[in-house]
This record gives sequence, C-alpha cells and structure tokens, in this order.
Amino acid sequence: MLRTRLCAMVVFTMSGAAAVAAEPTRAPTQTDMNQAASEAYAQARKALVAVVAEVEIRATKPQQRTLRDAQAAWARARDLDCRFEASGVTGGSAQAMVAGQCLTRKTVERAEALRRYLDCPEGDLACPLRG
Repeated sequence: MLRTRLCAMVVFTMSGAAAVAAEPTRAPTQTDMNQAASEAYAQARKALVAVVAEVEIRATKPQQRTLRDAQAAWARARDLDCRFEASGVTGGSAQAMVAGQCLTRKTVERAEALRRYLDCPEGDLACPLRG
C-alpha cells in the first residue's frame, strides 16, 4: 500500500513537467523540470519520514537508536551518491534535476526497504521487528 502511494506521489509530482509540456504554447523549461524534481523529492522525503516513524513505534529503544544512526549514515551516503551522479552536469542547468531525481529514487528505495520490516513473514530471523 505504501509503495503504491510512494510511486503515485512521485509519478504525480514528476508529471508536473509533463503537464507543462502538454500545453501547446509552451514547452517545459529546465526550471520547470528542476521544480518537478524538487517537488517529487519533497514528497518522497515525507513518505520516508512516515515509514521511519512507523518502524520506530514498533522498535525497542536500542533499535530506535540504531535506526537513527542507520538513517543518518544512509542519508550521508545517499547525498554523496547523488552528488557524484549529478557531477557529470556540474554547473549546468540540469544539475538540480539530475540530483533531485537521484535523491527521489534513493529515498523511495529506502522507504520501501524499511516498509518491508513492517510486513515480515512469520519466522523471518532477519526481521528486526516482532509482532
């Protein structure tokens, strides 16, 4: 369910540039595409925050601390990966769009990974959450 909502939010937000493109009088500008990427990332961040909150509710206190540490490390790695991914267009007008798309993709993936902990099959010893 959450995965469907995440994907729908990202597609809906990223379709903003497509809607501009559908206007017969104006093609999307790079600014429009940068804005769409930024909005998609904001939606993905909101969804991730919601999933993290759900996981924290079910986690023990030590697990909550570990999750916070893991999230901080993951965010640093995500940001560096996306900076590297966008480095091919450094200084160009598309840099914000490329970085935003990367941040969105990685944030959606992280939310999906954490969401799986909420729906572990019975007996899954690799699942940190119980019941």
